[in-house]
Amino acid sequence: DEAAKFRTGRPGLHSYNLALVFRETGKAEQALSELDEYFAAQLQSKGRDAYQCSDLLTDLGRSDELLPKLEALHEQDPRNAFLAYFLGDEYVSREQFDKAQALFEKTLGGSSDPRGLVGLIPVYRRQHKHSELVDVLGKVYPQIPEDRSPEDLQKLLPDARAVVQR
Repeated sequence: DEAAKFRTGRPGLHSYNLALVFRETGKAEQALSELDEYFAAQLQSKGRDAYQCSDLLTDLGRSDELLPKLEALHEQDPRNAFLAYFLGDEYVSREQFDKAQALFEKTLGGSSDPRGLVGLIPVYRRQHKHSELVDVLGKVYPQIPEDRSPEDLQKLLPDARAVVQR
């Protein structure tokens, strides 16, 4: 709260920080409430981390709410690539490959964003779309750093590190 007094321009960030505090202190319901405030601000500064609220919902016995919540957030903020790729990964984990493929491909558009390309790998592999898989691997492989030592991985931003590790 004290830090937020000095940075009043983006209240959504304050809500995200409060959500982290509430999560660490075992107050899952309050953490979810603060995350909703962050989501309402349609910020992207926290990347994928903001959407990994499944553990909070699981703690509350409400894990079945995750997918509908992510879909609603995506509908409200369709240009948020972090959210779209996270939702796509959730579709993959639930073996909803057609939905995942459509979302990844739409979000990628004509870009070669490694987050989307890496997301398509399990989709194409599980759908036995071998030529598409080879094409995606050919696009993503040159973007992955050669040196993947733990020290070099720590230098990457969290989202980039997750892509490299995947």
